[in-house]
Amino acid sequence: MPTAAKRLLFGFLLLLLLVPALQAKFHWLDEVPLGGAYTVAPRPEFSWASLVDNTFQPALERYLEDRIGFRGFFVRLRNQLGYSVFHESWAGNFAVGRGGVLFEQEPIDAYLGRDYVGDEEVRFNARRFRSAQDSLARHGVQVVFVIAPSKATFMPENLPRAARAQPRARTNYAAYAAALPAAGVHVLDFSRAFRQWRRTAPYPLFTKGGTHWSMYGGVRAADSLLAYLRHTLGVRPAPLRITGYEQSTTPRETDADLVTALNLLVAPASEPLAYPQLEFPPLGPGQAKPNLLLVADSFGWTWMYTHIPNCFSDQTRYWYYNAEVAWPDVEQTPEGRDLAQLKTRAQYLARDVIVVMFNERNLVTFDKGFSRDVFNVFHPTTAADNARFNALVDEFRRKATWEEQAQEGFEQRIGAKASAILDRERCP
Repeated sequence: MPTAAKRLLFGFLLLLLLVPALQAKFHWLDEVPLGGAYTVAPRPEFSWASLVDNTFQPALERYLEDRIGFRGFFVRLRNQLGYSVFHESWAGNFAVGRGGVLFEQEPIDAYLGRDYVGDEEVRFNARRFRSAQDSLARHGVQVVFVIAPSKATFMPENLPRAARAQPRARTNYAAYAAALPAAGVHVLDFSRAFRQWRRTAPYPLFTKGGTHWSMYGGVRAADSLLAYLRHTLGVRPAPLRITGYEQSTTPRETDADLVTALNLLVAPASEPLAYPQLEFPPLGPGQAKPNLLLVADSFGWTWMYTHIPNCFSDQTRYWYYNAEVAWPDVEQTPEGRDLAQLKTRAQYLARDVIVVMFNERNLVTFDKGFSRDVFNVFHPTTAADNARFNALVDEFRRKATWEEQAQEGFEQRIGAKASAILDRERCP
């Protein structure tokens, strides 16, 4: 190769190395941020201690990697190669199924029964939820547990080949779908309903590129929930009227959440989707909207996006995973936004109805502590309970080996174990 050509090639390769660094420094071109939930590494603080114990160097490496020029483009290029050539997801914990249908891995694991918590745990949770339901009902507050559907259970024929070949074990969904009604809990099972609706639904109830129920499916579920509240529990939400459907091949809101998180250069085409057009007729004279507390996972967001809270009072709240106040999306509310301070008798009794909704994949943690919180409000621990807890912790600490005690999180683990035993003794 001539010397001039070698120099030209060397200069080109050097330019390829320098361009990302120059883009990171000067931001010559606007870059489209990556989709999905991720955290950009913060700038690490230098100290001699962090340098010596080797924590500064990897932190600095992560910081620089997250900010290198054109990182988003190269991530998308890599993911596109995996998706288009190998029919695989190289982004996150996703899987590409038959016909390009996207799945998260956790719903697949739940569908296969890999996370089953056991019969005793299911029965206990059902009993405690019934106890919480009864405690609130004595004060006029109705409670219903809603099982949101899983895409893996809804369309198992589209799962990846490896998942379809796996044997299925008992699932949390199957156990709770049986145990909750048997315990007398008010249950609305949308997993079963969606599988029944699928045969006649005019529009997709789940989309190829989303993990949640479609916007159409979510509104249909909400309409059924409102009917259940009226006819079964005697709660009277304001009316909801579906006036029509806008059809589109451009997914909205959560209808393409997996495609967005896949971070491809060219997103796959969507099937035709439908978006309900809603009206909320005014109330008649003397009518009042009921106060709703929604305790739910991310499936509740569909109802926020479609304004379902308009059927309820302005005091309605959405406690996301029973861990944070997600709606209304404002900086302040009259009662505050510290959920740890809001799980009080007054807050629960201020409601007309409480809807607790979790998707099949999240039943591994059941209701995220909602029934435990309510039970403890109406049955507070006594001095004898606290003494019993301390005795259990002392016993576990005494029986543990030195190696177990030296492990990180030992005290938290024995505390959780003691709490679980005490919970079962207090709610037999």
